Amino acid sequence: MNNLKFLFVVPVLLLSVNLRAQIKSITFGDIPLEDVEMTSYDPDLGADAVYLENFGRVHLTFSAEGGIQTVFECHSRIKILNNDGFKYADFKKTFYNSGKIERIQAATYNLENGMIVASKLDKKNIYYGKASNQRRSISFTFPNVREGSVLELKYTYTYYGYFDLYPWSFQDEIPVRRGGFTADIPGYFTYKITATGDVKNVNYSRTEDRVNFGNDYVNGVSASWDYSKMPAYRPEPYSTGSDDFFARVNFELSKIEITGHYYKDVSPSYDKLAEKMIDDESFGRVLASDLFLMKKAKKLTENAKSDTEKLKMIYDYVTQNFVWNDSFDAFASQPLKKTMNEQRGNSADINMIMIAMLRQAGVNADPVILSTRENGMLNRFFPILQQFNDVIARVMVDGNVYMVDATDPLRPYNMLPFECLNDVGWLVTSVGSGWVNLKNDEKESKVTSMNLSLSDKGVFNGNVQSIYSGYDAYTLRQYLKLAGESGYIDIRRHEHGNQLFENFSWKNVPDLDKPIQEQFDITIENAAILYNGKIAFKPFFENGIAVNQFYSEERLSPVDFGCPKDEKYSATIIIPDGYTVEELPSSIKVSLPGNGGTFIFEASVDQNIITVQVSTTISSVRFKPEDYNLLREFWARIIQKQEEMIILRPNV
Repeated sequence: MNNLKFLFVVPVLLLSVNLRAQIKSITFGDIPLEDVEMTSYDPDLGADAVYLENFGRVHLTFSAEGGIQTVFECHSRIKILNNDGFKYADFKKTFYNSGKIERIQAATYNLENGMIVASKLDKKNIYYGKASNQRRSISFTFPNVREGSVLELKYTYTYYGYFDLYPWSFQDEIPVRRGGFTADIPGYFTYKITATGDVKNVNYSRTEDRVNFGNDYVNGVSASWDYSKMPAYRPEPYSTGSDDFFARVNFELSKIEITGHYYKDVSPSYDKLAEKMIDDESFGRVLASDLFLMKKAKKLTENAKSDTEKLKMIYDYVTQNFVWNDSFDAFASQPLKKTMNEQRGNSADINMIMIAMLRQAGVNADPVILSTRENGMLNRFFPILQQFNDVIARVMVDGNVYMVDATDPLRPYNMLPFECLNDVGWLVTSVGSGWVNLKNDEKESKVTSMNLSLSDKGVFNGNVQSIYSGYDAYTLRQYLKLAGESGYIDIRRHEHGNQLFENFSWKNVPDLDKPIQEQFDITIENAAILYNGKIAFKPFFENGIAVNQFYSEERLSPVDFGCPKDEKYSATIIIPDGYTVEELPSSIKVSLPGNGGTFIFEASVDQNIITVQVSTTISSVRFKPEDYNLLREFWARIIQKQEEMIILRPNV
């Protein structure tokens, strides 16, 4: 019998503590009076809620059929500190169909007349649903929640599988006063255990022990993590999913051996994952049932002169005729025929219809599974099916390769949803599976030109022309479709209270392959300061940065912009007769290292005409935490330049 071997990647302090004893010391319903009376959490006075206790335990067992299952037990208490914390009273969890959540206990505790009163969850108010063809969901709301309530939850989640056990987050978006996690693992299993995020408040210990395995106790290891006063994870701007950066622990199985009974050399690979996906009834077998689409696909593309035209024709058909239900999923929820009839489905349903039709039209198209930005980055070294939550298409036409998603009629065929720009995805084919970059030539781009005249009363009049490309054009198309032209203008007026807009016009809105051209007349009031006969104003009227989003002193996660950004702004300002430019901001150029980005500001004056030209470019999509201060300073220099004034003085 082999003892379990660990590789703990992040160094932590060892603590000889038996966490299982700690969990057993928490009795459901035994709530300390001081926890109910608590009105604030001293380590984080701004917290809306706090985990008073958050404990978990995982172990392996045998199912009735003889398969190996993972059993995860959770026991937590949350204190609601103010009304904004009420959202933590809504519990929702999705889980695979092969798993089950049971032994649920939930209650709310409030202080009434100096006594703790418990309101227990009625099991009839627990709702089960279908999250996808592969997953179910469970949800409920704690009863009688008010400011000051303590919520207590205890449940067991059992599921088939043992490759990754159950990952545990030490950290959440609210602080944790005290918590811990225990993994009891039989010595038959060899796991690599990795900790990520800031784990300086976490103490790790391991003891060789007799651990539960099915109906018996065997030699193994009990690994424990104990922590207190864990700070809340504050979502950082330009970041992928929070789970990527929470302080957490993950498990990856490398070998299992029960001498004389069972042996498996566990070497999970993405190639094996692809084989499994191809044979899955909600993935590969769904795509294999595409013959009924042949007639429709050939009819749509009968006049196409190239494979690229076929792609566009089928893409336009799918985006215009199928409605996405706003659900990302790596698996189809139903057969293709049903999706075709209902013309509605999740991201996999719709994109598999597109892939199937492209194949029937003779176009090379294959599925790519991925994790969206909110769902977190993929582990490239250890394939875990649960980490995938979306599928798109890789299409090869006329020497070009495109990543295509057909869930939105306002995006061109060669633009992925921004949520899909998350490093790499896994191409699923019978031959040649592999990593692919999740990008085409996506970008954010806006070019604005203003022609203005300034009166001696400090009022600007003129016109504005803007060109929107990439995601900026997509966003404008969304505004114009959802809010209408008048609604969009109202939004502009709300954002720029000192600006009056008239005579709006747009070109190329229906043509997704072209940038949108926008033009309007403008009057700007209260943008200039009149004092001692002088006129002072800031030359930025569009494309400015309101605040430095990189406000934190330090950053633990990479900065991920998703795609390159390019903003250009120019203004030609005719100053009033009888005035001369007294002060003009100096021209500067600021660059990020490695050609990561540039900010250029230039200002000049010729007689009575001031010309301002500004260019802000972010070329690198991802910046490491060690480059954060440089990026923060870059943003600060931009904002500083925006605040500088042009000053006019009256001629003597």
